[in-house]
Amino acid sequence: MAATALVCIDANTAYEYGPCQGPVHEYDALSGSGYTYARCTFHYDAYCDRMAPILKRWPDTPHPPAWFDPTYAGETWDEDY
Repeated sequence: MAATALVCIDANTAYEYGPCQGPVHEYDALSGSGYTYARCTFHYDAYCDRMAPILKRWPDTPHPPAWFDPTYAGETWDEDY
């Protein structure tokens, strides 16, 4: 049985991000969801650029950033710790 070629998940977004460039690989989602997505190297780099400010503001760490206020809405930063 032949392997199915991977298709970039962003292949249809050329109008917004530009056409695919480079080989397509499975990459882990930067959100920490555990999912993987097929992306060409160009679109993976663009995805990393889009995610960088989000990951900076909402780090995946047991220690909250300085702006986090646990008294606001009764939230906790990391319930596992």
